[in-house]
Amino acid sequence: MNLPSRTTWLKPAVMVAGAGGMMGQILLLREFMTAAGGNELTMGVVLANWLIFEAAGAWAAGSRTDSLRRPAVAYAGLLAGYGLALPVILASVGAVPRWLFGILPGEGVGMLPLLVSSLVLVGPASTAHGAMFPVACRIMPQDGPENGEHTSIGATYVWENLGTLLGGILLTLILVGLVAPVKLAAGIALVHILVSLALLTGIYTDQLRAGSKTAAVVGAVLLVALAPAAAERLHQASLSWQWPNQQVVMRQESPYGSIAVIQREGENTFFYDGEPVLTTPNPDTATSADFAHIAAASHPRPERVLVIGGGLGGIVDELLQHPVRRLTYVELDPTLPQVVRQFSSPVTERELTDPRVAVKHTDARLLLRGVEGAYDLVVLGFIRPATLQTNRLFTDEFFTSVQRNLRSGGVMAFSLPGSPTYMSDLMVNLNSSIYQTARETFPYITLIPGEKNIFLASQQKLPEESSAFADRLKQRRLQKPEFMSADYLRYRFDTQRRQWAMDSIERAEVQINRDFHPAGLLYALAHWGELFSPRMSRLLDGIRRQPAGLYFAPAAVLLAILLLLVTKSSRGRQAAVVYAVASTGMAAMAFDLLVLLMFQCLYGYVYQMAGLLVASFMGGIFLGGTWGLSRSRSEESSSLFFRFDAAVAFLLPVLYGLAVLLQRLVGAVPHSLILTTLALFSCGCGFTAGGQFPLAAAVFSAESRESAKAATAGILYSADLLGGWFCGMAVALVLFPVLGLQHTIGFLFAHKVISLLILTASRGGEVR
Repeated sequence: MNLPSRTTWLKPAVMVAGAGGMMGQILLLREFMTAAGGNELTMGVVLANWLIFEAAGAWAAGSRTDSLRRPAVAYAGLLAGYGLALPVILASVGAVPRWLFGILPGEGVGMLPLLVSSLVLVGPASTAHGAMFPVACRIMPQDGPENGEHTSIGATYVWENLGTLLGGILLTLILVGLVAPVKLAAGIALVHILVSLALLTGIYTDQLRAGSKTAAVVGAVLLVALAPAAAERLHQASLSWQWPNQQVVMRQESPYGSIAVIQREGENTFFYDGEPVLTTPNPDTATSADFAHIAAASHPRPERVLVIGGGLGGIVDELLQHPVRRLTYVELDPTLPQVVRQFSSPVTERELTDPRVAVKHTDARLLLRGVEGAYDLVVLGFIRPATLQTNRLFTDEFFTSVQRNLRSGGVMAFSLPGSPTYMSDLMVNLNSSIYQTARETFPYITLIPGEKNIFLASQQKLPEESSAFADRLKQRRLQKPEFMSADYLRYRFDTQRRQWAMDSIERAEVQINRDFHPAGLLYALAHWGELFSPRMSRLLDGIRRQPAGLYFAPAAVLLAILLLLVTKSSRGRQAAVVYAVASTGMAAMAFDLLVLLMFQCLYGYVYQMAGLLVASFMGGIFLGGTWGLSRSRSEESSSLFFRFDAAVAFLLPVLYGLAVLLQRLVGAVPHSLILTTLALFSCGCGFTAGGQFPLAAAVFSAESRESAKAATAGILYSADLLGGWFCGMAVALVLFPVLGLQHTIGFLFAHKVISLLILTASRGGEVR
């Protein structure tokens, strides 16, 4: 077999595999968010299933690949198979929960249906993708016989991560919003198939007849010619599967989410990431009017108003009936107003064309950093703290920012899930956490209970009697005064019901919701689970009630077990290396997630900037992997591996210190300086994580008694993936909301200290 020819074709194929894996994950997460009305739990479950199956595929393939006679054929088959599976899976995401569990379109998906559906859909593709890594390591030639077979593992790791970097940048910064997900997946499939054909043709070129080569070229041309029509048909099929017996008049993607417009009996319902956000031409005027008019009537003359999200289709229109001179409406995603304009109604037309209305496509927190003392009334539209993105609008830091931007006597209004007659403990916890958080900034808060609990917060005492609100609304001559009659307001402001609701909320023992300790998210997820997945809800509530020290106790037990293993077992050194790789995988995922969260909390969610931070991290992994590969050929690889492990541990407390420092510097230094600092830190974190993997392959291989590089690759790669899985599930979704940033970093640091201790123990106490 011609070695140079093999290398020429293999490296692009490995890059395509890395890019396809990253793009597939992102697209699947977006589709599940849309189909399941998603939040962080949705993303966590899908990502966890992906990583678990990918780790299983890597481990299984690693144990069998070394005995394959033609691994290149297996790799090409896996590459093409993954590509073919991806568009079919994406097209089926909206249909599988309905087929398996009878869930209706637009209905919330519980944890069990989500878990089973994602297992069915994600399993085959992620298993195939994980299996590709050890097979590629088997094919990848080493850098000369004197350098060791582990260099094949390091080289494969480097080239795959380069593909991951390029695929992430291409998708998030260019393709998302331009092409429908199923069509995009079909394009990815086409590239995978063509590359697999090129790989086989390149490797076996000397063994193929001229007719076979011609057939391959003709087949490739036919695939390219037929792919667009096939992609369009699959796209249409996916819409009909997800929305059966309904007319989907538009499906529009943006970098921020997915918008679908469903038409039925003259009504257009707009779904954003699977959740209905407004209906035209006859919106739910009663709910919008109730919230908007009570909020506006809390202020004697609201001339300058800020509405943050969820305002189209009613709230903005109702507020304009008050003495408003200027209303600023903040909607992060510019695509949503554009789509609404295409299905205009009298209400939305007034909202988007009234000269008093200024629509701003930016993040609310970013906007509030630019002005102070500007508004009489700040209204959070119908938003819940159900994701990290929206939870940022209910934290102590956000309420402080709003207070700085209120004029004297200004009011902030927001709503939360409620009930006029009964609130469950989990609903009470959610309301109480946000209420007590707001009380840190606003000494006066009025609660009006109902199907949506309305909170009015101010630095000055607000009117408590319904008559005061009725008098103000009467003076303002509303277009439909019957919605807010004096009798209705007496009912809404019923003293006994308000006292019952307030007593329930004030008695609850909850945590304050902060940027770096998003307790509100955990309460919101628990309440969401109460509606759609009671068992998951009870689990989250039980986790919340446990003392913080409990989460560190298993680390001590794990340390004792691992120390015993590495000192007594003949494979103790290898076990220590595997644990170090797994804990670094966990830390790497944490670096990526927490740096993004820091930027999001400090400056608001700017999509391109978030993409830059991810690219910085992945670029660091590529640079670190390249450097680690070059050093893995030396006799110092074992010592360098230990030092890289120590560097990962060192960067964890640095991350916390950086978060505290930057939070204090916001507003005092240019935005570009903080962004540059975070990007450089992300790159450094990626460098340490990426540099350790090729060194791990060298150390692990040195302890092996037989040559089995695919098996080594499978073990190390699966350990890295399992570490990322644990971080994504346990750390991002549970520990961070429960413990906050400081203790979460402490938890991760404890595991890296364990890693350093067992590495030292496995070397007989000597660090060379």
